[in-house]
Amino acid sequence: MFIAALFTIPKTWKQPKCLSTDEQIKKISYIHTMEYYSAIKKNKIMPFAATWMELETLVLSEISQKEKDKYHVTYLESNIQQKMKLSTEKKLMDIANRLVVAKWRGEQEGLGVWG
Repeated sequence: MFIAALFTIPKTWKQPKCLSTDEQIKKISYIHTMEYYSAIKKNKIMPFAATWMELETLVLSEISQKEKDKYHVTYLESNIQQKMKLSTEKKLMDIANRLVVAKWRGEQEGLGVWG
């Protein structure tokens, strides 16, 4: 009975199993293959993500450019209005100056048109 117990106990233990050379090669090959294809997949995804990031930058840049254009148009409009106002004021001042000069000449020549 004691001898039977000796033979049954080792069978119930889970003994460590060393991989054979072929199994080790297969395991290393599998790991290497998975890393390789993972890297390829990552390289395919990364340019795609980079393209989307560039597209996002481009869209934001276009929006920013539209805002800049809007500002410049507003600035130009106000600048044109200011120049038109100054131009109108200058024309009115020129007319007033001409009238003053004409009045002065009339007085000098004794025409008395203004008086």
